[in-house]
Amino acid sequence: LRREPFANRDFRRAVARGIDRQPIIDAAVFGYGTPLYGLYPSWYWAGYPGEAPAPDLDGAAEAIRALNLPADFRPQLLTWGQYEFLSNTSVVVQEQLRRMGIESEVDPQENATYLEKYFGGDFDIAVMGAAGYIDPNDFMQQSLGTGETNNAAGYSNPEFDALLAEGLREQDREARAEIYRRAQEIIIEDAPWIPLYTSNTFEGMRRSVQGFRHSLSGSLRSLEDTWIQG
Repeated sequence: LRREPFANRDFRRAVARGIDRQPIIDAAVFGYGTPLYGLYPSWYWAGYPGEAPAPDLDGAAEAIRALNLPADFRPQLLTWGQYEFLSNTSVVVQEQLRRMGIESEVDPQENATYLEKYFGGDFDIAVMGAAGYIDPNDFMQQSLGTGETNNAAGYSNPEFDALLAEGLREQDREARAEIYRRAQEIIIEDAPWIPLYTSNTFEGMRRSVQGFRHSLSGSLRSLEDTWIQG
């Protein structure tokens, strides 16, 4: 959001309108994923219950043409070179942007360079992934809260910040879920990020393994309570 036309909400919303998540899921994680519309999946207690609308490439292209972008506009898609699921995501997004009338270039970088450019705000579009969340505030605050160190996009919305603060004060879980649902609606409307998908996680084990519990954070702490049945 630090550069034009990305600072223009109409542009961001137009791009979001044209994104088709299923081909991205197919290419990135072999179809083993769920489209995301909000920041969290609907099955998470603070997840967003709405489904992503069907992509509207024609409407997106028309909205983008109406913005009269410079003829030489050719954004770069910053992506992780080491992670195939992210580089594959970038290639599909590049093709979808092309169908909206935007020619772009994929910019794969190794970890250190990616992080330097991402957290330095030195990118047009960044394709990134995140894993693990226990409380919804943690990820939302750090990544999208005004002035936060991890807010690489430079996003700022006082109403969003106020909802996060309200969510921290509230003790009732159902009330908090509603607060975070409203916060996610703001992100959908402002489109500083365009959530794409959440991938399925698989953990293989023998039938004799007992007591292991899958954790949303990716933690293996439940190994403390895991045993082998003889």
